[in-house]
Amino acid sequence: MVIAIMNIMLKGFTKLLLLLLLVFVTFSLQAKPVDWRTTTFENKEHFLKYISACILEVNKELPIEQKVSDELVVATAVLESAWGTSRFALEGNNLYGIKTWTKTGPNMLPLENQGANFSVRVFQTKCDSVKEYVRILNNHPAHQDFRTKRLETKNALYLAPFLNNYSELGEEYTKRLVSVIQYIRKHYGI
Repeated sequence: MVIAIMNIMLKGFTKLLLLLLLVFVTFSLQAKPVDWRTTTFENKEHFLKYISACILEVNKELPIEQKVSDELVVATAVLESAWGTSRFALEGNNLYGIKTWTKTGPNMLPLENQGANFSVRVFQTKCDSVKEYVRILNNHPAHQDFRTKRLETKNALYLAPFLNNYSELGEEYTKRLVSVIQYIRKHYGI
């Protein structure tokens, strides 16, 4: 009888240990939570994962017709911020060179153009700049063609040429954007 009770207790203890081991392994394998205040990136892959996580969060809140392709958002951030290394990205959490013509909020002047009639917005987090970039694409009149084509497809390579109004470079800008999308697809599979 004592042996039977001990066997039952041993089985229960073994099950408890296995359960604890399973819980430990599960928590250990989970990805680290994203720190939305990250100011620098370890490497290009870290940058891509961070921006991808941001756009995932932003897109969760949007109706389907306003969602923007992950690839497009990431590629634009790469192009505009030089993989998160630009001054605006590092000091202002601005991954897209988003400008402002008012002095009411936090902003930075471009160093190469001190007499500019604009400044570059400063964001609390880099994800805030992702959110604002998506808001601009969804609302600014300059991007109406982009919004119209986005109803047809979410393909970033197809949509990139419709962002020619995002930069003063126009068509040259969209060629660079397409090149970045292709680079990311080839080397990172995003």
